Amino acid sequence: MTAKFTLPAFEKLYTAKETAVRLKVSESFLAKKRVSGGGPKFIKVGRVVRYTDAAIYEYLSAQLRNSTSDTEPSSGKGE
Repeated sequence: MTAKFTLPAFEKLYTAKETAVRLKVSESFLAKKRVSGGGPKFIKVGRVVRYTDAAIYEYLSAQLRNSTSDTEPSSGKGE
């Protein structure tokens, strides 16, 4: 069974270019992450790719680290 996805009608969708600017990365970085995984979740309808605020926030939250040697995200408890 597939998971049901609902998008609030008021949530803004961002293009890859807008998302790249917000994350301060290149559009090609996002394109590569769409293929290999590990980037922000995205919505694709036909050839159109869009990102939600929630997906961008979730991606940024997953990037939190306590030190440069961490390979796992921080728990947020100041370990």
